[in-house]
Amino acid sequence: MFLSGEKPLSMRMWKRALTFAVLVFICPNIECKRKKDDAKKSVDCRRTNKSAFRFCTKACKSHNDCKKNQRCLCDGDCGMSCVRNNLKCNQLKKTKNLIAKVSDGRSFGSVITYSCPPRYTLRGSSKRSCRAIGEWDGRKTRCRKFCRDPGEITHGNRRYTSFQVGKYITYWCFPGYNMTGNARITCEEDRSTGNPRWSSNKPICQLPTCPRPTIPRNALIDFPRKMPKNFNYNQRVLLKCMYGYVKTSLGILACRGPSWIGGISCRPKSCGSPSEVANGRILGYLYTFKQRVTYACDEGYQIRGPLYRQCQANGKWGGDDPSCDVVNCGPLQRPDHGDIIQQVGTTFGNRIVFDCTGKGYEIRGSKVRTCQSDGSWSGLPTTCELVKCDDPGTPVNGMRIVSKGLVYGGSLRFKCNRDYTLMKGMSEIIYCQANKRWTASVPYCLAPCRDPGAPRQGRRIGDDFRHDSKVIFSCPNDYLMEGVGEIRCSNGTWSNSVPTCKGLHDTSLHALLHNIEKTV
Repeated sequence: MFLSGEKPLSMRMWKRALTFAVLVFICPNIECKRKKDDAKKSVDCRRTNKSAFRFCTKACKSHNDCKKNQRCLCDGDCGMSCVRNNLKCNQLKKTKNLIAKVSDGRSFGSVITYSCPPRYTLRGSSKRSCRAIGEWDGRKTRCRKFCRDPGEITHGNRRYTSFQVGKYITYWCFPGYNMTGNARITCEEDRSTGNPRWSSNKPICQLPTCPRPTIPRNALIDFPRKMPKNFNYNQRVLLKCMYGYVKTSLGILACRGPSWIGGISCRPKSCGSPSEVANGRILGYLYTFKQRVTYACDEGYQIRGPLYRQCQANGKWGGDDPSCDVVNCGPLQRPDHGDIIQQVGTTFGNRIVFDCTGKGYEIRGSKVRTCQSDGSWSGLPTTCELVKCDDPGTPVNGMRIVSKGLVYGGSLRFKCNRDYTLMKGMSEIIYCQANKRWTASVPYCLAPCRDPGAPRQGRRIGDDFRHDSKVIFSCPNDYLMEGVGEIRCSNGTWSNSVPTCKGLHDTSLHALLHNIEKTV
């Protein structure tokens, strides 16, 4: 029976207790006591090494299980093992910066305890025991340098395995923060001093900043009044629109480093459609601030008032409303020696008709003139001037004297050069008539003839060789004239050649007379 709250002993504990009782009561002498102690040790020292065939000596329960120069002793996780008498483990090499404390030399069961100086960390086994196989258990021990903990970072975290030389720490920042510095720092050995140090300082996590924002078109900064060089994360800038513009959004810029979010949109104010104009039209379709519209009148109308109007910042059109008035070309003067025979008005499209009233006058310029859209009369200025006859020219070998010009009422008087004669029947004076024609054509100046001379043995009567003049030839009594006795000059040519005078004794003349007599 067990007391309330007590737990029953395990089967293993019962076996140990039974073995101990047998040894006490059966072996009261010293040998029996030694055997009892060995049995107790064998019960407490079990072989648990999984690679006992490599690292453990022969297992035993008592000295009798071992050779003469061996004893059955507890060998750690190898359990009860046969251990050679006076066993010595090998001498371990000294390692730089490694502090070792040895208990009981290098004999079986001796323990070496290791430690490292400051700024070093222990690698390997901190304790090593001399085992039955004559070797030290555990791993090779050494002291590795390490860097001091650089610490954590604000607004971030880190990941590392150790601070030993060659190891590194990786840092990262929380979302929304920017890192300044290196994200990875490595523990290094200073070549000059030999001391460990970090490759760089730990980084800093900061909220990102923004440069001065770009102000949208047609906008101004409302706050802050003084612009810093950089803006902190989440710092805001208030915007407003310029005069004449209306904002269509909140107008807030927020720093989300390194860029800005938000903004403002400023659209120009609208002045609405401008007033229409009669007999005209509006050119332009934008009716917002700073925009202009131009007025144009229909043909025959002209603008009165401003030519254009501009939309102002107050949303109203500047200037007065223009109007389109009909074009008036104004009156035209009546020409001298003429009159206006038709006129309705002087505005666009109306016409004026002129005519000359004096005899011998004609229209010069435009007979009909119309008022045009530009305010001017069409055609050329109208005048009444005397009609002009064409220049008839001057007679060959003659000249003319002009009186009052070649216009109506003017005259031309013709004269021939010396020895030239004006042709009979032709007018010496001609006049320009109202029908632009001369009263007669230009006369001819007829040329004189050359001196014809006189026949041999004869004579000539007359020394005037001009046109239409005649000369007479005569022969002595005893001479007979052969040819024409009278020749007349006609425009430089004699009507016949000069005759000849032949004597009666001339054989040719006798023959001629003989022939005449026969005929008679």
